[in-house]
Amino acid sequence: MSSGSELCSEDAATKVERASFALTEFLEGMIKGKTASAVALFPQYRDVVELTGGERAHPADLWPVEWHWMEVILPPEVAGLSDAASLRAEMDAVCCGS
Repeated sequence: MSSGSELCSEDAATKVERASFALTEFLEGMIKGKTASAVALFPQYRDVVELTGGERAHPADLWPVEWHWMEVILPPEVAGLSDAASLRAEMDAVCCGS
């Protein structure tokens, strides 16, 4: 079992320090209204992921995702469901065997 002492090296401390400086600079820029891509933090992010034993680091991990629900418009010939309780019971029976 590893004690983790191998993570307490001068190199590891330098990588964490660089990452903290880069993140601080990035956040200060945001506060001042500057627009910068978080992907610019990738080198430091990759180093920290490697230090923590992460399986992989990819620039896409830092891409902003503006998530929103997509409205589904049913064709007129499809009737909506009015009885959610019975649908839930059917789904539970299929998925949970109850």
